[in-house]
Amino acid sequence: MTSTINTNVFFDVIDFQALPFHDAELTPKQALAVCAQQRELVQEQKHQLERLKPGLAIFGLEPPSIKNVEDTEKDLKLLEAIWGIASSFDQNWNKWKDGKFKELDVEAMNTLALQYRKQIGKMKRDISRWKVFHAVQDRVDQFLKTLPLIQDLRNPAMRTRHWSELRNEIKKDFDPVSINIHITHAQRLPRHALQCITPMAV
Repeated sequence: MTSTINTNVFFDVIDFQALPFHDAELTPKQALAVCAQQRELVQEQKHQLERLKPGLAIFGLEPPSIKNVEDTEKDLKLLEAIWGIASSFDQNWNKWKDGKFKELDVEAMNTLALQYRKQIGKMKRDISRWKVFHAVQDRVDQFLKTLPLIQDLRNPAMRTRHWSELRNEIKKDFDPVSINIHITHAQRLPRHALQCITPMAV
């Protein structure tokens, strides 16, 4: 007859609160560092189990359950995936945000952002309860909403009178020829101004 023993007798209890499920304020680098630390702990616990198995068998003891370890490993894989997307997006955003409109490859940017959205969508069923999921999803969606605006502002059909109308609409003077307009400038435009740009560019 075999007996079972409590996992916690041999293993450190994994601190689930340490996993970055809801720490959307963390940078991707910080969150991935936390994941790496927890993954090391998971691997150490699995190694401990392997070392214990021969001794437990001698006394007819069943190996302790490691369901919590396996569950953590599954969560870590998903966390690394969503934070990995956030990291990749940040790296690209840092390249794009200060780029001049005329030098941006908007089509390539849109293609990449759609790939991010698709990857995020595939994980929705498993991680939609996590705040980090919504934070990353919202950021990508907001970026995708900005791209049509960038296309409109880059449109050759935007004439001097259109820029004048836009200046009047946002009640702010600027020279589209002499200054470098970046994505961050476009994102700061008020909502009512965004609604009038597309008709101008048509």
